[in-house]
Amino acid sequence: MSTDKSSTQTHAWLFQQLKLSARSFYLTLKILPPAVRYPISLAYLLARIADTLSDHHDWPQKVRHLRLEQFRESVLSNKPYTPLTKAEIAALSASEKSILGQTSLAIEGAKHLDKVERSLVLGVFDTLTQGMLFDLDYFEDVQTPKALASRQELDRYTYMVAGCVGEFWTRLCAQNIGALSGWELDKQSHYGIAFGKALQLTNIMRDVRKDAEIGRCYIPGDILGAAGSNATDLLASPLKQELRNELLALLEQARRYYDDALTYFLAIPKTQVRLRLACLWPMIIGLYTLKGLRNHLEQQDELIPYKISRREVYRILCASFLRVWSNRLITKWCTDF
Repeated sequence: MSTDKSSTQTHAWLFQQLKLSARSFYLTLKILPPAVRYPISLAYLLARIADTLSDHHDWPQKVRHLRLEQFRESVLSNKPYTPLTKAEIAALSASEKSILGQTSLAIEGAKHLDKVERSLVLGVFDTLTQGMLFDLDYFEDVQTPKALASRQELDRYTYMVAGCVGEFWTRLCAQNIGALSGWELDKQSHYGIAFGKALQLTNIMRDVRKDAEIGRCYIPGDILGAAGSNATDLLASPLKQELRNELLALLEQARRYYDDALTYFLAIPKTQVRLRLACLWPMIIGLYTLKGLRNHLEQQDELIPYKISRREVYRILCASFLRVWSNRLITKWCTDF
């Protein structure tokens, strides 16, 4: 791993940004073993810049697409990055300006990784940004909510924007942490992909109504059709019971992904406490969120946003330090949901 000035600056900036804007991931990153903390930090920074370029709704879709493509080419092909125009910068929020102000630093940071780490970081960046481009193109100029076509398309999408991260995480950790040399890499990567899909499907279910309000529906059309519904019906109050049943079934699919996430966790040696905590926290927070979503959907006749509270996050953190050493206690914790 590179330890030059570029990596030091990138790491310092990233911790500052995460502390302000992503409390749970900041904690995950902070607890990671030092051997993998920097390349994972850099991969996150690259993805965060790309996401900001693709998701800034004050820019026309064509501008977002162009800027994301230019950034991809700079990272993946070493092409010079074209700076934003004054008008584009003026439309940004303060946090977006801070993130995009680190673009050159991130591009340089990727160049200074060693060969294996660079290959892994660029690989996950490539897949993540393909997912972002798909998102931009699929939902271009929508006037009413538009759904993904099928379950297969949802599965592909959740891989591109999250499952690939589980695969990257697995291969990077196996490469850099000697205690993981006994991992069956393909098998563990499979569980890592499911781990990422669990988290992404939870996010999709959490944001169903908010996404539908801006024309995006990640609930596939074949699932909506099975309930005699379409994407616009997600904004209805009350929801059809058939539609609620289909959404509850998707929550159960996410729950099955978390079973694979638990299998992933249990394969991490007990001596690797930092890595176990880094995996445990998003898994348990995701399960708490999933439980809250399920309870809301069973009790309410409309989609209501749900987010785990800061107090619940702190409670999870405290409980995790007492249980992380025990596979039995962690398994019981996960199966309580």
